[in-house]
Amino acid sequence: MLFRSIIFFATLVTMVSSPVWATSKTKNQKQEPPIVDIRLDDVEASLEETAPYGDPNAKPLEQTSRPDKFRRERRRLEQQTEDQMVEQLEISRMQDEKLRQQKLMEDDTTPMPVEESFSSNMTTTSTAYKKPSRAEIDSSDKSFFLGVGGGILNYPQAENLVDNGATAITAGLFLPWNLVAEVGFTYAFNQAEVAGSSTTEDMDMYQGSGAIKYFMEFSWFVPSAGVILAYTRRSYDGGDNGSNALDAGVVVNGDVRLTKNIYLGAEYRYMTNLDYERELPASRSALTIQKFSTQSELANPEAIDYHLLLLNAKYVF
Repeated sequence: MLFRSIIFFATLVTMVSSPVWATSKTKNQKQEPPIVDIRLDDVEASLEETAPYGDPNAKPLEQTSRPDKFRRERRRLEQQTEDQMVEQLEISRMQDEKLRQQKLMEDDTTPMPVEESFSSNMTTTSTAYKKPSRAEIDSSDKSFFLGVGGGILNYPQAENLVDNGATAITAGLFLPWNLVAEVGFTYAFNQAEVAGSSTTEDMDMYQGSGAIKYFMEFSWFVPSAGVILAYTRRSYDGGDNGSNALDAGVVVNGDVRLTKNIYLGAEYRYMTNLDYERELPASRSALTIQKFSTQSELANPEAIDYHLLLLNAKYVF
């Protein structure tokens, strides 16, 4: 019995001490690093798989796959399309700039040649620029004018009427279509010789008129023509007697431009009577005019035609 107890105790001690010794032996033993086998073929395959796709001109290390080829070809075509669009846009801008420079700088009506587009799909249309004349530029800013003049009032059919002189003041407004509306006041002084006597009698004429004229403007000469309607008041013998008349006629002007605003010219009016009324007895022989046609034919001054010739100056505003 004692012998069996000794053997059991020895066996138990042996079992307990064996794991501790094994663990201590493992800790004191030096560990070796693992050996990794890397092949060159695996590295090249990895580099090929990670090649940059952002650059369409990137040269692959090895032959790429079919999808990669299509992708690179598509990006190359996109780049070519963008380059063509930019080229056409720049060509169009250059042509527009040449046309704009041509309109500002050219001196005649012949347009500058425009280079043909490098692209057959683009079409450029150029419009000739007409330089305005000096007359068009000057007439575009005109508004109205004032004028004064002096000349002679003549009765060509009267034998015993002396022509002394006339003065006039005019004002005009420029209208579209080369028309001008004009109003004026004219004063004329004449003397009538009394039939059968050496004495004379004064005749003063006061006339207010309105006219419509059409004018043409050249570089320095401005002719015009139109119709005129006038109210005429004649006063005889110092204003004690007189008459009222309505006259009409034609008027012709010729003006020379000295500066942009100052004109000198001449005006001719031919007037005829439409109707009149006298404020004196018809027996007054001094108020009748002897015509050139027959020595015995007498007529009232209001009933015969007369001419007015004026030299005038105008200032255009």
